Amino acid sequence: MGWVSSTGADLGQIELLPRTRRHVQARWYAGMVMRCWTLLASIGLACGDAASPAADTSAAMSSSGVADPTAASDGDPSTSGAPSSSGDTTSGASSSSTGADSTGAPALPPAIGLVQYDGDVHFGDAATNLANLTAWAEQAVEQGAKLIVFPEGSTHGYASPTELWCAPGMLEYQGRACRDVSTVAEPLPGGPTTAYWAAFAAEHDVVVVFHVPEVDGDTFYASLGVVDPTGYVTRYRKRTLYYVDEAYATAGDTAVVLDTAWGRFGLMICLDGTYDGAYYDTYVEAGVDGIIISMDWDDDPDGDAAAITWFRERAATNGLPIYAADVSTWDGTGLYPPGDVPRERNGLPPVAVGVDGLSVHAL
Repeated sequence: MGWVSSTGADLGQIELLPRTRRHVQARWYAGMVMRCWTLLASIGLACGDAASPAADTSAAMSSSGVADPTAASDGDPSTSGAPSSSGDTTSGASSSSTGADSTGAPALPPAIGLVQYDGDVHFGDAATNLANLTAWAEQAVEQGAKLIVFPEGSTHGYASPTELWCAPGMLEYQGRACRDVSTVAEPLPGGPTTAYWAAFAAEHDVVVVFHVPEVDGDTFYASLGVVDPTGYVTRYRKRTLYYVDEAYATAGDTAVVLDTAWGRFGLMICLDGTYDGAYYDTYVEAGVDGIIISMDWDDDPDGDAAAITWFRERAATNGLPIYAADVSTWDGTGLYPPGDVPRERNGLPPVAVGVDGLSVHAL
């Protein structure tokens, strides 16, 4: 498989190297991505404009919950933050699972890896963030993860104390300086971040859920992209925007069910999962096995609206497990089982405020 950027570089020829060298390769590739964004922004294009869109084979539903079977898509590593059941598979996200690894040792049971990471520390530095995320993703693979989820804002940063991503032409928003989101936003599919994680997914036989600002024509969205070993699978556009998103994004209007070999999962981004109601009801009625939420929760981890309390209540009310990947500042990462029981973590300590890490859970 290969991808051609708008510069004509064949990104599909990147060698998949042993781990000790792959981090260097990740940094080099991420640097190419940033140079592509910078160059093409100067001439009004986006990386991936020359790529051929792949079909979106996920189960996409309108906000009313009606399935739309015809839904299709539109056209040097950092040391900071880096570590030294079978379901309906009709939607296309796939990954094989064998009884033994390449050494002949028994394979680990399939699991989901939830990455807790603060991309805001490296706001606007996708090269460093991608290198750090790659390190955590590799650790997840080593622990048996077949599905890996990154938090909101982990690729480019969500918001720094002084800056936000904003629509082109904006200089300031809500007391913070603006960075032009068009310099980093990318199409889904067809963008460089999709290509990067698709290569990782193909090498490791996993499904990866990542967050990026998306551009579709003249419109921007806050979106999740999903890739598996075959390439692009689907996208999900955030439907309930936080004020940070409102600086550039248009709200999405479609619920998306991700079908995998290990279950069916409703996708959400942060504020989408705040209150019980239609968003949860749609997924419950669709018969999903759980909710995957990528978030930058942005609430006091010791307060009344802390993620550890909030999502325990949502899981209990809706009778569904919630798998959350959060920014380390807010410490919301983990599995929230149904039944009003405490959050589960496997890899992160019970309290990990400000700690980047990984929580791995059997599927």
